[in-house]
Amino acid sequence: MAGPDCGRHTREDFTLFSCGMVEFLCKLLLDEFDPYPIRVDLRDASPRYVHWLTQQRRWKAGLDRYSGELRSANQ
Repeated sequence: MAGPDCGRHTREDFTLFSCGMVEFLCKLLLDEFDPYPIRVDLRDASPRYVHWLTQQRRWKAGLDRYSGELRSANQ
């Protein structure tokens, strides 16, 4: 992590890292930070990708766009 004399003008509640964005994201995704630097823990997330056409077909059929299960009445 960068020290207070790094030349950046940010509030103290922000953490500065001494790497670029690509390196930061790689370390984040590879779980190379201790402790984990963000509040939303992505390590337990189940990533999913559903093509927009599939999402559209599911929605029109009354299904959830991502799971394909029936939508609840309040959606």
